[in-house]
Amino acid sequence: MYFHLNKTFILLFLIPFLFLSCTAKNIDLLGKDSVYNQGSEYTKLKTIIKDNDVKGILNITYLNPSYPKKFDNDYNEFLVGIYLDEFTNNYNMYLNKVKYISKKLVDKNTKLYKNIPVFNPHAKYYIFKFKKDKEKEALLEFEHKIYGTYNIIFKTF
Repeated sequence: MYFHLNKTFILLFLIPFLFLSCTAKNIDLLGKDSVYNQGSEYTKLKTIIKDNDVKGILNITYLNPSYPKKFDNDYNEFLVGIYLDEFTNNYNMYLNKVKYISKKLVDKNTKLYKNIPVFNPHAKYYIFKFKKDKEKEALLEFEHKIYGTYNIIFKTF
C-alpha cells in the first residue's frame, strides 16, 4: 500500500509540476520582447494551390512593425519565405499595385534568418523593399505566371 501511494503521489503531483515548471521557462524564453514574438505578430501564411494541389507556401513577415528600430524608414519591407514545388523566378511581388524596389536573399548567418517566426527549411527567404505610400492597408500581391495571384493584406504603420 505504501509503494502504491507513493507511485500515485508521483503521477498525480510531481509529474504535472515538472511539466508546468518547464512550460514557465519556455514562456520566459519567448517573452514579449523576443525576436520571435515581435515577428510572429505580423506574419501571415498563404498556400499556393493549382488544380486542387498544393504547389507552394508563402510566409510573409511585415518587418517595419516587427522590428521598428531596424526597419522604421521610408520603405515598407517584408521578409518573404517562398517555397514552390518547382522553384522558378516566374513571379513578381507588388505592394498596392507597385512592384518592389529591391529583392535581397537573406543570409543564413544573420540574426533575422535564425529567428524567422514561421520557418520553412525548404523555402528561400528574401527581403522585398517597397516605397512607402499613405495607404492604411498594404495589399501585398504575389503574382506567379503559372499559379496565379495571391493577395495578403497588412495594416500599415
